[in-house]
Amino acid sequence: MENLNSLMGRYTAGELGKKDFEGRIFQFIVDNPQYFHLADWDQETYIDYLCWLYPRLSKAIESYRDIGSSFGTYINILVQWSAKEYHSCEIEHSIIEYARWEACARDVYETEPDYLVKDARVNLGDKRKNFATVCQIQILLLKSYAFVSNELIEQVASSINIEATQLKEWISTIKAVRFKHDEEIYRLKEHIHNQFYRCLFFERRLKMLSPSYAKYEKIKKRLERGRIRLAAMKKRLAGFSINASNRLVAEVLGLPKGTVDSNLQAIKRKWKKLKGKI
Repeated sequence: MENLNSLMGRYTAGELGKKDFEGRIFQFIVDNPQYFHLADWDQETYIDYLCWLYPRLSKAIESYRDIGSSFGTYINILVQWSAKEYHSCEIEHSIIEYARWEACARDVYETEPDYLVKDARVNLGDKRKNFATVCQIQILLLKSYAFVSNELIEQVASSINIEATQLKEWISTIKAVRFKHDEEIYRLKEHIHNQFYRCLFFERRLKMLSPSYAKYEKIKKRLERGRIRLAAMKKRLAGFSINASNRLVAEVLGLPKGTVDSNLQAIKRKWKKLKGKI
């Protein structure tokens, strides 16, 4: 097979068309990984790299100017540097994928209350009789409105002999009052998730870099700043109340705030007793 300098000579002399010239150069790269010090790459990775390189090869050939170094040397340097760039991009992609999966797998916010024990199977009839009065159930539903589904509303309504539309109306009233507050919580959670993802990304990069690497200290500092900011965001989120206030629940139900307070205390006492039996 012709070497790269010979191919350039034939192309310059007009013996090879541009497409034929590029094709022969690409075939040379495919067949001679040892020429570019890439013989230790596994076949699959090398093929993926060549597919990535091909659209860049044509632009590189057009940019070549004979200013001292031979065309063969130029292509050799091009392939070696682009191989480093490809390897760096693959590492970056791997880090991003890892961080995404970690961010999805972990509990980022750690603020939602644990309302139910997973293995506690208490039917709604038992809840009405043994766990709370009708008034207490209504208060509890409105208090935890953000975690109540329409299906649960339908089930609770039938068990306490109240119209589901009434329960939904009360919950809609609370949602309307707390709309701006909940929007702020949602945006803050989004920022926490993004910051958490950034910290994972920097953590992964540090693990894959040597401390002697030029960017190591820079990435380390960015990680430290990111962790501080993430902690501040979580602290701020913890200060937000996810549940409706007792005063708001009292206003919606038309009850004194003291009645709501005392009923919630009763619910807590009964819940502790119930948990002790599970």
